[in-house]
Amino acid sequence: MPVRFNYFKNTMTSTIQIYNALRQQIGDQQAEIVTSFIEAKIKEEVSRLAIARLQEQQKELATKGDIANTHLEIEKLRTESEKLRTELSVKIEAVKSDLVKWMFIFFASQLTIQTGIMLTFFKIFIH
Repeated sequence: MPVRFNYFKNTMTSTIQIYNALRQQIGDQQAEIVTSFIEAKIKEEVSRLAIARLQEQQKELATKGDIANTHLEIEKLRTESEKLRTELSVKIEAVKSDLVKWMFIFFASQLTIQTGIMLTFFKIFIH
């Protein structure tokens, strides 16, 4: 706000200077009319800029509705995340059981192969 006030103050000072310069050229009454017009236009422009700035700030501010919508979206994401976590746990359990099954099959086949090798070895060297 101090920046705008200083801007407005400097503008008012320059309109007084304009008035003094015009007064010598066209007279008091005409100089007052011209400077009043200039001041009115400056005030209109400052008001327009202030309103535009407020509108820009309002675009950036979050309303209670925006915050409520954000909370709803967060809850939705939490629910979705929990659902995905549950699905992932189920898939991990399925992979674990499948892995245990294949480990047992591998173990059983290795045991069978080693037993066959041992029996063959004993038959060859014992007889």
